[in-house]
Amino acid sequence: MALTRMKALGANQRFLSLLSAETVSMLGDSLFDLAISWVIYAHTHSFLLSALALVAEYLAPTFASLVSGVVVNKLNERNTLVVVNLVAFISVASVAGVVMSRGGLPVYVYYALVFVISGLESILQTARFSILPQIVSGEELTTSSGFLSSFKNGASVAGNGVAGFLLAIFGIGGVLATDSLTFTLAAALIFIGIRHWVRPAPASTDNTPRLTFLATLRSGLAVVFQRPTIRTFVVIGVMVNMGMFTTALWPGLVESRLHGTATDLGWVMVAGVVGSIVGGLIVGSLEGRFGVGYVASAGLLVYGAATGFIAILPWLTIVAALSFVSRVGLQIVSSSSSALFQASVPAEHRATVGGFLNAIGLIGLPVSLTIAGWLSNMFGPGDLFIASGIWFFVMAVIVFRTRSLRQRVADMAHLA
Repeated sequence: MALTRMKALGANQRFLSLLSAETVSMLGDSLFDLAISWVIYAHTHSFLLSALALVAEYLAPTFASLVSGVVVNKLNERNTLVVVNLVAFISVASVAGVVMSRGGLPVYVYYALVFVISGLESILQTARFSILPQIVSGEELTTSSGFLSSFKNGASVAGNGVAGFLLAIFGIGGVLATDSLTFTLAAALIFIGIRHWVRPAPASTDNTPRLTFLATLRSGLAVVFQRPTIRTFVVIGVMVNMGMFTTALWPGLVESRLHGTATDLGWVMVAGVVGSIVGGLIVGSLEGRFGVGYVASAGLLVYGAATGFIAILPWLTIVAALSFVSRVGLQIVSSSSSALFQASVPAEHRATVGGFLNAIGLIGLPVSLTIAGWLSNMFGPGDLFIASGIWFFVMAVIVFRTRSLRQRVADMAHLA
């Protein structure tokens, strides 16, 4: 069965175009994220100021995601992916040009760039969320989500592996210029590979007038409150994201506790991304056999245990191995739950509901990142990794006991 799904996806030109664009985009994103985080910490040596970069990264989607569904509904998924990638190219290339001509910029400019790119990325994420169930069948949804994650994370391996070298040789300006080119290539792949795209319209709306902005938003949000599975996703999404504050602490952990460099940080991130690839490749088979609830709770347990051990072990190689293990668990959680959510939402509401969930899911993360950065300045990052591990153990228990998640994606796809 799994082999049949893989063959079907390999023959799906639209899926392959989306897969290629996502892979290229992730290559640039990984360069951008590592370079920006390292430059900010190197200039400030502050966990709090490093965390503020991630506050900007997650604060922007909180606002942009509220309107991203409406944007996708107006432009359609394919046009959104093309246009927003081109806007991102202009934004990053402009900053790269200024950096290379002046030799550097104040830290707050990097915060602003992170905010803008993260807002655009949230719109892209909503478009991807909405288009995938329309180009693959319900039975292929979890497998295709896992494949997308695995290929994207393969590109992230390459990006994280070379980001430190590029940063040392060409500086932040060269890294940003390289990142900007990946946006244009992603736009071209979608433009060429997904032609004549028209979103399937629900039969019940053939003779009804086009909804206004607020009416579109209200109709999508009504779905959230009418479906128990989606309401559960909203609550659990907020709680899981609040525990992800360790993301901001990696540069400081590697430099201050493990005595590493930007290149060492890159290899730790590579190990994590390889873990995501493995998780993405196996999640389809696991979810089809056990259902989302059991698979996601196991993934949360794995992530929590690995994160806790990262806090107490002082060896870079072991920490890299634990980064691998933690990301296997996290990817299983992400791919299985996202596929179930996509299958649960009717096509006409998928973009709006997806954007709303993204916004609400991120709402607590800026606060937890800020608090984590402040506490790390006082106590160091180790205690915060332990706290995150405990948090995810609690989340695993909650997910395991949530009956509405004990379903298979293929079954839900026939009901949406």
